[in-house]
Amino acid sequence: MPPTIHGMPSLSLAIDSLMFSRIFVAAVISGIIAGIAFTGLQAFKVMPLIWQAETFESTSEKSGSGHFHGALAKNVHSHSDKGHDTWVPADVFKRVAFTLLANVLIGIGFALLLCAAFALYGQVDWRKGLIWGLLGCAIFQLAPAFGLPPELPGM
Repeated sequence: MPPTIHGMPSLSLAIDSLMFSRIFVAAVISGIIAGIAFTGLQAFKVMPLIWQAETFESTSEKSGSGHFHGALAKNVHSHSDKGHDTWVPADVFKRVAFTLLANVLIGIGFALLLCAAFALYGQVDWRKGLIWGLLGCAIFQLAPAFGLPPELPGM
């Protein structure tokens, strides 16, 4: 290990820049792979529901059907976008691209957290890393979907 300050060896392996760059590159590569995989999964399971809900919302706004809270409502609010400059991606490509970007960034973040857990655990080989990654995916991504499957409101 190279000395850090006037000949004193480093006590932490995390200070080594080569190790940090290897960890970061591995996290980026695995985050890209996980982000692409989850974007593909979302494209077939979640995005069609979102698009159906948006067509349902746009037709209800045009017809004027909404809900009224009554005169005693403390907070008066409106669900129309009049007066709001809300940005919405216009075409499907932009929506999928921004979903992919968000999923890749989330994948990189989870990969960095997994690398930190490996550093605390000690020696980890590729088999343990694969098992930990799959268990992390199941815990943080798949388990929440078991309780309540996505569906359109009111259907």
